[in-house]
Amino acid sequence: MDHPRQGLNPNERTALVRILKESGDLMTAALLAAVSGVVGLAIGRLWDNRSESMRWIRDRKMTTYQVLIEKYGAVLESIYELALTEPTDETTAARERSDLRAYWNSAVATVSLHGSTGVVVALDSVDHEIVKLHEAAVRQRPMTQQQWNQASSSAHQAFGHFIEAARKELGLSRVPESSPHRAAGGT
Repeated sequence: MDHPRQGLNPNERTALVRILKESGDLMTAALLAAVSGVVGLAIGRLWDNRSESMRWIRDRKMTTYQVLIEKYGAVLESIYELALTEPTDETTAARERSDLRAYWNSAVATVSLHGSTGVVVALDSVDHEIVKLHEAAVRQRPMTQQQWNQASSSAHQAFGHFIEAARKELGLSRVPESSPHRAAGGT
């Protein structure tokens, strides 16, 4: 009567070792694939959060600059109207100046909070020119159109520099000096 063999013959042992080794390699590969997937998802999520945060900051700056641009136009128009009218009593003039300053200063403060150093420096120049223009309008009123054009040219130029600084910060290309809007005296 034959006894069942105890153990494996050398060929069977070699085959079993090879199978175990291959399955270990497969397990290692599967484990590495799973870890790589998780790491990839984590890195992707971090990158997405960073990108989303950067987009939010850029959009916030763009909105802030847009509000300032709108207020610049309104303030300039108010100063223009003031410059072309006859002087009124000092109480009314003081109230007009106060209202105008509050309106403009809120936009300046917001840009100063959210803007880069280059944009804030350019805005300081615009703010300085707006104050000078307002003082000239009050002092010289009524102004002629020629006087207004001359008095407001520095404010327009400073505002153009502000626009350039904002475009640079937002990663937008520079507007050529020869563009029709700029050639017509706009910014």
